[in-house]
Amino acid sequence: MWEPRNQSTAVLNRWTVNNKNSTMPRPDLNNTDDNYNSQISSRFVEKGSYLRVKSMTLAYTLPKQVLERWKLNKVRLYVTGENLLTFTKYSGLDPEVSMYGGTNQETVSSNMAPGIDFGTSPQARTFIVGLNLTF
Repeated sequence: MWEPRNQSTAVLNRWTVNNKNSTMPRPDLNNTDDNYNSQISSRFVEKGSYLRVKSMTLAYTLPKQVLERWKLNKVRLYVTGENLLTFTKYSGLDPEVSMYGGTNQETVSSNMAPGIDFGTSPQARTFIVGLNLTF
């Protein structure tokens, strides 16, 4: 039984009766006529190398002269960002995310599992702002 999956916009240029010069195969979810277009193959294999700024923290500690009037020993302001930038030529949403792993293609929740990218949502970009006070 066919299960719906995310597709790239490249499938909008798929083969049709009116678009016979396309290099994208026609949809054939039931594998009729021995086309096997929904079978896993190396047709869409691409280089998935990337460089990612995974985590970065910027912090500032106030000078002691400023803290004396507030009777504080230390004040540190910081902001941390996760998944800030990804540099890649990979056409999918995230080169680090995959759908399947293992030998029997069971669904794997790990984003480090090798396999097939069915358009799984990319990792969220997050920011944390904080203040550390020492009395």
